[in-house]
Amino acid sequence: MKELSAPKSTVSPDVAEDKLKALQKAKIDQDLFIQALFQFLQRMFDSTLKYEIDSEAKTKLTDLAKDCGYQDLPTALNSAKNARGQSPLTQALQNQDFSLAQSLLDSGAKYDVQSMDEYGIAIHSQRGQQALQEHTITAPEGAFQSRPDELHRVKEFGLVLGIVMVSVDNTSSQRAEVGPTYALMTEAVSDYSCSNQPAKEDFEQIKEAFVFTNREAKFEFSTPEGSPEAGAALSERIKDREVTSVPINCNGHAMGLSFVPVEGNRDKTYLVFTNRGEGAKGKYGTQIYEVDTKDVTPDFINKVMSGHDQGLSHAQVMAEIHQVTKGKEPIYTIDQKKQSYDNCTIANTRANIHGVLLCQEANRRGGFENVTPEVKAEVKGRYKQFTSDMRDKKVQKLEGLLQDHPSDPDLKALAKGFMEKPNHKHSDVLQAAVTEEIPMKAMK
Repeated sequence: MKELSAPKSTVSPDVAEDKLKALQKAKIDQDLFIQALFQFLQRMFDSTLKYEIDSEAKTKLTDLAKDCGYQDLPTALNSAKNARGQSPLTQALQNQDFSLAQSLLDSGAKYDVQSMDEYGIAIHSQRGQQALQEHTITAPEGAFQSRPDELHRVKEFGLVLGIVMVSVDNTSSQRAEVGPTYALMTEAVSDYSCSNQPAKEDFEQIKEAFVFTNREAKFEFSTPEGSPEAGAALSERIKDREVTSVPINCNGHAMGLSFVPVEGNRDKTYLVFTNRGEGAKGKYGTQIYEVDTKDVTPDFINKVMSGHDQGLSHAQVMAEIHQVTKGKEPIYTIDQKKQSYDNCTIANTRANIHGVLLCQEANRRGGFENVTPEVKAEVKGRYKQFTSDMRDKKVQKLEGLLQDHPSDPDLKALAKGFMEKPNHKHSDVLQAAVTEEIPMKAMK
């Protein structure tokens, strides 16, 4: 039999390298434009004390845009993306800088699906409510009005299953408020059925932690309406040596935080912190610290739960963590993959459970010095069983909804997005739903 070989590329290595360099340069130019744009506007606003872009400033910004390869300022504002894939408008909204966002809108920026999503999250904060009252920001037209305690259907499935799509009402399947997603996680751990010990007991403790916090914090959107009483209740729970979950967040981003009592030392607790996304600076995963229980105060808990609502930056929230850890290095680290999707409210809260499980096992074995690679692998297996169960149940729910509503365009688009994922689990129901071509809106 004649040996088959791959067809030779018609593109020479030099041409391929030139194309790669051109793509890299285009990305660099986007980053440079956005950095220069924000620096220029900040200097101008600081000097004039007004959030207005006059004709002279607009001329300078147009020159900047052209220097970076754009034909004009509006094109630059709507085309350039930062390292996180955000437009200048989206970045300003995540930072809750509504005056800057309005200046960008006045200069030609337009709302897209991503920035509409960011507006919906940012506006439910103290700064956002002030901006509404003072008419600082122009709201996007036709944006979906989210509920304080419930996720849009495409987000419920998109966040858990990693499906990126846009609904018929222009809602993206990614990005969501803290409250509804924490409620979703509470439901997931409550519904998880595990018969084997010690995992059964461990997950029972985790379930109780989520249920308690969800009840006490009383989140609406990303605001813990139960504070400040919630901070006192959670702090007391930690002192009572109970596993405790804390929905930690900053402006536009959510991390994972839990506390597990240290066996044999009533004055110590494990602080379990997870970040697989923004602000991790390449150190994606979970860090476990041994801290003094007395330092986990009601004020600390209220601050980190209210980060988004109060407009705290990631650095400001991390400063609160460092006060409790007293600048010490973690006693154990779990390397975890960087977020693949814009689903921090699920990804970090869920990944944090891995750290809690490891602390529970370390307690049984007399400390982390007795956690061998074999033990670590065993605990990871327990965690993976939970995450698989969580995803499987979401697929089953999607199948049920499709059987009841086979023509629903959002459900069919979700099915298509799931079936196009590599290594997805086969589903006859979802496969049947995507037999016909389904137009899926791209994330613009």
